[in-house]
Amino acid sequence: MQRAFADEAEQRTFCDELLQMLRRGEPEAALEHARSRLRSVEGISPLVAERALMTRVEDITLTGWDKLAPRIQSAEEYGNEPVTALGIDFSWPGHFASAIRDGKAVLDYDTQGGFAPVLETNYYGDMRKVKFSTATRDEILGGYSSFGSEWQGGFIDIDNLIGVKGMAPLYGAIQACGPRNADTAEGDACVLAASISAILLHLAVKRTIETRGLPKPMAVLVGSNEDFPFFDAPVMSVDETHAHARPFEHHSGPIGAAQGSAESSQRRAKRDRPSVNVLLKEHPEFTDFAKLAEQSLRHVRKPKDVLPALGNLAASALADFVCKRR
Repeated sequence: MQRAFADEAEQRTFCDELLQMLRRGEPEAALEHARSRLRSVEGISPLVAERALMTRVEDITLTGWDKLAPRIQSAEEYGNEPVTALGIDFSWPGHFASAIRDGKAVLDYDTQGGFAPVLETNYYGDMRKVKFSTATRDEILGGYSSFGSEWQGGFIDIDNLIGVKGMAPLYGAIQACGPRNADTAEGDACVLAASISAILLHLAVKRTIETRGLPKPMAVLVGSNEDFPFFDAPVMSVDETHAHARPFEHHSGPIGAAQGSAESSQRRAKRDRPSVNVLLKEHPEFTDFAKLAEQSLRHVRKPKDVLPALGNLAASALADFVCKRR
């Protein structure tokens, strides 16, 4: 059976090529690059391929954008610092599954097999290494590492203000297709469709900034909270958003998390943690463990496979940590 990639190594290399194109500010080229490869195997998984090839960025709408201005103000009051970057992430659907069956998340698909993605909106301030208020795209890229990014988990506040419409058919097909880490033709199609989905969200955010603007100049990032293919890239740096800054109309009605809802507090507590890079700077004794963990997790693509992949390494790290704190 014809495959899009010779093996998993080539598959990973291709995904990294797409990610680097996003980070360089070439999302349109990344979309065509991914779709061109998918067309070579679209007959293998026709449903997911059709939806990945036919979904247009013009059909995707972001909701909640009109409430950004008061929500940013609320986050600044909560964190007592300026919000200088906005992060919009796909969140792994298992976080919102109706049930877990045989170790797999049971999702509530619609009657057409669609499943609307859940997005997380992160409000960031300037970081130690990356000061979003002045950082260029290249300087933001300096904040990424093999462990993630300097700002990972380092938000001022977090909620689900920004939502997305128009992606449910594609996203549902991706969630329903076979294992995305399968070294098969079907796995290739699934990987490409998931990559296209991530690129489409990136493009939808870019298009929304260009057409609807931002409350003020600020960096905007699109990423992933444990959702494959884990793409994370700046849509625009602060200097690239100056032309799109415009005052928003004030909305006096409730805006959910901006009013300090219980859901926002729970999500904040769930992800309120220092970045890995900061932890390694403060605790250099964990550097060797971190390097070994990176090697162990290199081929892991699903959250449920993280602990099995770490194996004795996790137990050893925990024991070492406990001994040092006695």
